[in-house]
Amino acid sequence: MQTFLFSLLNTLADASHSIDLISTQINKYHLHSDFECADKATSNGFHGHLIIEHIEIADGYGINKKLAKKQAYSNALKSISTAKSFSLELRNET
Repeated sequence: MQTFLFSLLNTLADASHSIDLISTQINKYHLHSDFECADKATSNGFHGHLIIEHIEIADGYGINKKLAKKQAYSNALKSISTAKSFSLELRNET
Protein backbone atom coordinates (compact mmCIF):
# COMPACT_ATOMS: atom_id res chain seq x y z
CA MET A 1 0.00 0.00 0.00
CA GLN A 2 2.88 2.35 0.78
CA THR A 3 4.43 2.02 -2.68
CA PHE A 4 0.99 2.66 -4.19
CA LEU A 5 0.69 5.93 -2.25
CA PHE A 6 4.23 7.00 -3.11
CA SER A 7 3.58 6.33 -6.79
CA LEU A 8 0.67 8.77 -6.67
CA LEU A 9 2.66 11.38 -4.73
CA ASN A 10 4.94 11.86 -7.69
CA THR A 11 2.20 12.57 -10.20
CA LEU A 12 1.16 15.97 -11.42
CA ALA A 13 -2.01 14.60 -13.01
CA ASP A 14 -5.16 16.56 -13.45
CA ALA A 15 -7.96 15.46 -11.11
CA SER A 16 -10.12 14.73 -14.17
CA HIS A 17 -7.86 11.71 -14.86
CA SER A 18 -7.97 10.45 -11.28
CA ILE A 19 -10.02 7.30 -12.02
CA ASP A 20 -7.60 6.12 -14.71
CA LEU A 21 -4.52 7.07 -12.72
CA ILE A 22 -5.60 5.46 -9.44
CA SER A 23 -6.98 2.34 -11.19
CA THR A 24 -3.72 1.87 -13.09
CA GLN A 25 -1.69 2.06 -9.88
CA ILE A 26 -4.09 -0.29 -8.06
CA ASN A 27 -3.62 -2.86 -10.83
CA LYS A 28 0.15 -2.33 -10.94
CA TYR A 29 0.51 -3.11 -7.23
CA HIS A 30 -2.17 -5.86 -7.22
CA LEU A 31 -4.30 -4.17 -4.57
CA HIS A 32 -7.91 -4.96 -3.79
CA SER A 33 -10.23 -2.02 -4.40
CA ASP A 34 -13.92 -1.36 -4.41
CA PHE A 35 -16.25 1.53 -5.02
CA GLU A 36 -19.37 1.31 -2.89
CA CYS A 37 -22.43 3.42 -3.57
CA ALA A 38 -25.96 3.02 -2.23
CA ASP A 39 -28.70 2.26 -4.73
CA LYS A 40 -30.77 5.22 -3.55
CA ALA A 41 -29.70 8.84 -3.45
CA THR A 42 -29.58 10.83 -0.22
CA SER A 43 -30.61 14.47 0.03
CA ASN A 44 -27.08 15.33 -1.19
CA GLY A 45 -27.24 12.91 -4.11
CA PHE A 46 -25.53 9.54 -4.41
CA HIS A 47 -22.81 8.98 -1.83
CA GLY A 48 -19.93 6.73 -2.88
CA HIS A 49 -16.82 5.45 -1.11
CA LEU A 50 -13.45 4.45 -2.61
CA ILE A 51 -12.04 1.56 -0.60
CA ILE A 52 -8.54 0.18 -1.15
CA GLU A 53 -7.28 -2.80 0.85
CA HIS A 54 -10.30 -2.47 3.17
CA ILE A 55 -9.46 1.17 3.98
CA GLU A 56 -11.77 3.99 2.95
CA ILE A 57 -9.57 6.40 1.04
CA ALA A 58 -12.17 9.01 0.07
CA ASP A 59 -15.84 9.59 -0.55
CA GLY A 60 -17.80 11.69 -3.00
CA TYR A 61 -21.27 12.83 -3.93
CA GLY A 62 -22.93 13.15 -7.31
CA ILE A 63 -26.31 13.40 -8.96
CA ASN A 64 -25.70 9.87 -10.22
CA LYS A 65 -23.36 7.00 -9.30
CA LYS A 66 -20.91 7.82 -12.08
CA LEU A 67 -20.42 11.37 -10.83
CA ALA A 68 -20.15 10.17 -7.22
CA LYS A 69 -17.34 7.81 -8.32
CA LYS A 70 -15.59 10.58 -10.22
CA GLN A 71 -15.77 12.85 -7.17
CA ALA A 72 -14.52 10.13 -4.79
CA TYR A 73 -11.48 9.37 -6.96
CA SER A 74 -10.76 13.07 -7.39
CA ASN A 75 -10.99 13.56 -3.61
CA ALA A 76 -8.62 10.64 -3.11
CA LEU A 77 -6.02 12.21 -5.39
CA LYS A 78 -6.40 15.56 -3.61
CA SER A 79 -6.01 13.88 -0.19
CA ILE A 80 -2.81 12.16 -1.27
CA SER A 81 -1.46 15.47 -2.62
CA THR A 82 -2.29 17.15 0.69
CA ALA A 83 -0.43 14.39 2.50
CA LYS A 84 2.57 15.10 0.27
CA SER A 85 2.49 18.80 1.16
CA PHE A 86 2.17 17.97 4.84
CA SER A 87 5.07 15.50 4.79
CA LEU A 88 7.30 18.00 2.95
CA GLU A 89 6.41 20.66 5.49
CA LEU A 90 7.37 18.35 8.36
CA ARG A 91 10.62 17.42 6.65
CA ASN A 92 11.55 21.11 6.24
CA GLU A 93 10.90 21.79 9.93
CA THR A 94 13.31 19.11 11.12
